[in-house]
Amino acid sequence: MRNATLYIAEPLTEGVTTFFAAERVLAAGATAQDNHQIIELRGFGRGLVLNGRLHRCDLDREIHREALAHPALVAHPHPKRVLLLGAGGGDVLREILRHRSVERVVVVEPQSALVEHARAHLADWSDGAFDDPRTRLIKSDVRGFLADAREADFDVIIADLPGPLDGGAAARCYTREAFAAAKALLAPGGLFAIAAGSAALTRPEQLVDCRATLQDVFKTVRLATVLLTSTLEPRAVALASDDVDPAAVPVGIVVERLAERHVAPAACTARMYGPLFAEPAWLAARTGRVLSDELPFRR
Repeated sequence: MRNATLYIAEPLTEGVTTFFAAERVLAAGATAQDNHQIIELRGFGRGLVLNGRLHRCDLDREIHREALAHPALVAHPHPKRVLLLGAGGGDVLREILRHRSVERVVVVEPQSALVEHARAHLADWSDGAFDDPRTRLIKSDVRGFLADAREADFDVIIADLPGPLDGGAAARCYTREAFAAAKALLAPGGLFAIAAGSAALTRPEQLVDCRATLQDVFKTVRLATVLLTSTLEPRAVALASDDVDPAAVPVGIVVERLAERHVAPAACTARMYGPLFAEPAWLAARTGRVLSDELPFRR
């Protein structure tokens, strides 16, 4: 289906919005609360759109997925059990499974059609990760899974979800209650990582609120920031733990752990780990609001 008039809007500030022209819609699906599209973008390759916002695209998916997966996994000395909240296009799952220490990955995704569409149209993103014997797929609302789960033994939990600005069920996954429920599923020494939003000076509200909320639940919270080519803005991954400071892991240990696990990141290499956690003074000085189920994020 050709649609020359379809555009995906990505607001940068209240007065500036980037529009991505879509050449073709490859697949689409929806539940009562969420929706997704896989599209061909003019000049950016294929894109995964969640709740109307560009989640990832071919042009910069490599650095985005690596920043979400590897810093948390490398900060743990021997991650075996991983929980992935949100299947995305399967590319973060692929990065997790590259760590040979990983024995089991539980993937929670409310949109079962998203997994099937990713298999069909983004097969090179996941590279068979959905069918890896270590992968267990669960169709469930994320908050419902966190409330009902009985496995409190995950070494790393990674949330690859739409942001709270995007609407849908994921908006309730950025609150104090959600983070506390995730923390309860971590084994001792465990880490939690979540895509925390834009680190641009023009719109840091989601990021600083997410950080403040994590700091209300975890002892240590660090931000890993990468620049996305598609939106020309920095995006942050928040890493949190009661036992580990991911920014304090020596580069030599990072090199050693990546080598032991036969992982060779293309973008988030060991040499990037120092700059990855470098936080500008203006961002360090900004304070945010602790989000709750009663008072979630509002622009």
